[in-house]
Amino acid sequence: MSSRRLLRLEGALVFIAAVTGYAWLGASWGLFAVLLLAPDVFMAGYLAGPRLGALVYNVGHTYAVPIGIGAVALGTSSVLLGAGALIWAAHIGMDRAMGYGLKHPSGFHDTHLSTHSGESTPTPSSPGGANRVVVRTILIGAALGLSACQTAPSLQEGRWTGALTPMNHPDMAAPVSYDVQYAGRSLSIALVGPGGDVLPTRQPRLSGDTLFFAFDEPDEHVSLSCALSEAAIGYAGRCTAPDGKWARFTMVRPEQP
Repeated sequence: MSSRRLLRLEGALVFIAAVTGYAWLGASWGLFAVLLLAPDVFMAGYLAGPRLGALVYNVGHTYAVPIGIGAVALGTSSVLLGAGALIWAAHIGMDRAMGYGLKHPSGFHDTHLSTHSGESTPTPSSPGGANRVVVRTILIGAALGLSACQTAPSLQEGRWTGALTPMNHPDMAAPVSYDVQYAGRSLSIALVGPGGDVLPTRQPRLSGDTLFFAFDEPDEHVSLSCALSEAAIGYAGRCTAPDGKWARFTMVRPEQP
């Protein structure tokens, strides 16, 4: 297999991996559809000539950009940034799979996926380019079709019970409860402490088998970031403070009516 075909296969695998990761993230598929072709805005650099155009286009079509955004998303637990990184990676992978590579300053159709014999990337009006447009449309349709077949994960509404156990005091478990509600597709969780204090959580989301949320601890005046994994009882995991201290939280499903 030629190196050119290997690079195109790599692009297809990146596209599949990015779409799969996006499905696991649980972000909006409407957002995916709207932004999938957004990186092509970098073609506007060609208005200033082929040399600058190639530079601007390549900046928007290198994996370094979505990888960097993804790293920031992991560090900040930002779903929106994570979604953007995966959409961007999916776009680049799709382009690579179609044979659209990084541009050379010699011209828009001269790319790193062009053959050494001087063949350039086919244009949409050429037979090869038309085939690529068809395949690209099929890939986008398949990704959106996959999304339509998936059911977004959700929590059972109602009062969940559980306990919190401080890191250094395993014998001091305190009862807590969680009021879980949905407004449309928007999830809200209110944490009810041992004394009855109600603490609203921030950015609650269910991603795969992990529940994420954050809240402000009123006594220590710190923000805790929580990641609870699905368990037999419901969910269990840690809420961690910026200094690394943590407490274990459990969530027990409410009884079925």
